[in-house]
Amino acid sequence: MYCDEVRLFADGTLQVNGWAVCSAGIAQVRVLLDDEDVGLAAYGYDRSDVGQVYDTIPMSHLSGFKFNRRIRDGFSGEYQVRIIVSNLRNQQREETVVVTVAAGVVPAPAALPAAMPPARELTLGPAAEFRLELDAPTLINGAASKTVTGRLTIDGWLLTRSGIAKFEVFLDDQRLGDAHYGLARQDVGAAFPEWPNSLRSGFAFHCPPRSLKDGDHTVTLKIRANSGREMSRSFRITVRKSDDLRDMTGIRRRVPRVEADMMLAFLDTMQYRPAWRFILRLDNAGDAEAMRVTLEALRAQAYVDWTMLILADDADDAAVIRLMIDEAMPDLAERFSFLLRSDGDAWNMPLTRAEDGRDVLYMLLSPGDEPGADALLELAMAGGQDPDADVLYGDELRVSPVSNEKEPFFKPDFSPDLMLSTNYIGRPWAAAAALLARTGASAADLAAKGDYDLVLRCAEHATSIHHVPKVLCQRAGMDLDSAEQERIALQGALERRGIAGEVMATPIQGTWRVRRQVVSQGKVSIIIPTCAANGYIETIITSLREKTAYPNFEIIVIDNIPDSDVTWKAWLPEHADKIVVTAQPTPVSTMH
Repeated sequence: MYCDEVRLFADGTLQVNGWAVCSAGIAQVRVLLDDEDVGLAAYGYDRSDVGQVYDTIPMSHLSGFKFNRRIRDGFSGEYQVRIIVSNLRNQQREETVVVTVAAGVVPAPAALPAAMPPARELTLGPAAEFRLELDAPTLINGAASKTVTGRLTIDGWLLTRSGIAKFEVFLDDQRLGDAHYGLARQDVGAAFPEWPNSLRSGFAFHCPPRSLKDGDHTVTLKIRANSGREMSRSFRITVRKSDDLRDMTGIRRRVPRVEADMMLAFLDTMQYRPAWRFILRLDNAGDAEAMRVTLEALRAQAYVDWTMLILADDADDAAVIRLMIDEAMPDLAERFSFLLRSDGDAWNMPLTRAEDGRDVLYMLLSPGDEPGADALLELAMAGGQDPDADVLYGDELRVSPVSNEKEPFFKPDFSPDLMLSTNYIGRPWAAAAALLARTGASAADLAAKGDYDLVLRCAEHATSIHHVPKVLCQRAGMDLDSAEQERIALQGALERRGIAGEVMATPIQGTWRVRRQVVSQGKVSIIIPTCAANGYIETIITSLREKTAYPNFEIIVIDNIPDSDVTWKAWLPEHADKIVVTAQPTPVSTMH
């Protein structure tokens, strides 16, 4: 902040001009005369010179403030004028100027604000503190005039006397987040110059699409001012997701011939044309509709070199599925084979041969799983581009364990630690024949131990695991294995890897916590660079001492605190274990 000019006139007029910037936003500029509060300066005047210097701070080019008001019958002599600037975090800076009355000089008249139609005031709090206007969505009798079919944006403007402490948005009493407040509103600034920060009174909030479920809902805006006053505003919305939006977040059900030919040509140049072999666990042969969905997805594949092995409990189940295949896709019936639990030795033999290498890729499916038409093509392309990869996986559309609605699941690249918390690999994933052979997996293992156990074993033996960041499959259901199967699979993985730990359930279905036993008692050195950082060093060291459960640690502080900062220079040696003195500057940001 800087005060460019302070003038007092004999007729009792006080004029103040200056500027103030803050990355957190300016809430108000208050003016005091000899400790008497005489009012708020209007903020938001054009200061392009300040904007050029502070170009990284939003709206710095509109950082000017002005106060031009007759506050007494007259002035004479010398006075003390204080300008106090507050930001939106209720932090303050101030400047004091001693000024003598300019005798015989007439003040220039204050500029009148541009005309603006009176704003409709919608207040549910004290009128003296708040003034709110909602621009979008348009409301009729307290309800949005249009049905929400995609995104919902809430915007408008809000004036407060003391500044905003909190601006929250709720959907059906569930907190969605904080509205973005402080957007430029020149129309509001011109209409209400007497309100602090009226030029930056705009707000906006984009509701997360995943939070907007079909049906009727209530949106509530909850606002608290720095003064402690509160207000809320509620309105109703109706959500009906459009089919176009669902298609945008779904799988591809058709690949144009020219696109498929181009990708196959790329595979030829990479000399990689793997054969695909699906393994389908027939847990419920009676679910005919789910099986038809999977069969149609296989027929739509742009990559046609595939076969399927179906694991069935008995010949009756196999006969039901064989009849369904013959009716739905007789031209492809020869691609399907069956392995029965009653087949004895074959049921317990490894599912694949090591000599097939990477030229044969195996993918697990369940009835109702729907691989996208591009799934095999995209995974094969990834395998050709990464010759070391013997496990490939993509993103999927599945029922979220949190919202219980079908949502795209965009997965991270391979994370061994995350794999010990949940089977995030899910669908689709494929393993090279040689890798699957190294695990020794059989149909009996897959039926008894489930998908999670197999993917964990594959991860332990894999040379490289490659993630394809595209939605390539729509999963039939949320669960691939039972909770007990997952727990046993995780416990087995810990034992194979020599990790001492306990598998613990979490409140979210399908997720687990591995509490590892600490086997090493070595000392941990915590290194903290510091220039005292406004006292944050005390917060860091104190919290480490009070809250760290592991006892064997030391705190090493790199000290470049200025010698002039006597307080922290004296405090540090008494609280750090070791100090390394340096003259090099350390940015405060490294402390956070």
